[in-house]
Amino acid sequence: RVDSTDVPNILKTHVVLSRINASAQAGLATVTASSRLENVSLLNGVLTADVIRGVATATVNGTGGSTSFAGSRFVDLRVLGVAIGDDVAPNTRIEVPGLGTLTLYATQAARDSDSASAGVWMVILDVEVANDFGLPIGTEIRLARARATAEP
Repeated sequence: RVDSTDVPNILKTHVVLSRINASAQAGLATVTASSRLENVSLLNGVLTADVIRGVATATVNGTGGSTSFAGSRFVDLRVLGVAIGDDVAPNTRIEVPGLGTLTLYATQAARDSDSASAGVWMVILDVEVANDFGLPIGTEIRLARARATAEP
């Protein structure tokens, strides 16, 4: 838990909380990871949210693995002052003029008979053009990552 983060002109958030929970019993293993940010302002308000929460769960049992992102969410998400809504589809891409591409709720999952892996980045900003923030082209800013891997 971090009570506040302030990187001038880049990121301001009041709470950062990461957790991992794991359980294993008789051939069943489950791992859940979560990352929560509150009162977020990225790049002086390019993106704001009351809450950004990423949750990744991986489960494996004797017959295979499964993954879930249940619990991942945004609360009062805005991009360039425009309300995006709290129900964002996975891997939503938004072009940000004068900056680059914003990917929201970016998910990755893999599973087979022996393992399962789930990962989520709730915010990824790829800087693709020269900008007023002085961020070099090619910079990536990633927020609210949760990753879980389960193996028997």
